[in-house]
Amino acid sequence: GADSAHDLESWKDADVLLEESTVVVLDRAGSGLRLPSRVRECATVLSTPRIEISSSDIRRRVREG
Repeated sequence: GADSAHDLESWKDADVLLEESTVVVLDRAGSGLRLPSRVRECATVLSTPRIEISSSDIRRRVREG
C-alpha cells in the first residue's frame, strides 16, 4: 500500500529490495500519493478505485458467508 511505500527507504535492506525486485504500490485514486524519489524511480504505481468499505465490515461479511 501507499502508506507502507512511503516509509520503504527505512526498511532493512531497502536498497537491495529496490534493486532486486519489482515493487508495486497500490494507490487509491485521488489520494495525492507522494513517495520519496528513490522509491518513485523504482516502483510501479497502480491506481485503484476508492471503495468505501472498512476491513471490519469485510471480515463480518466473510463470517456471515
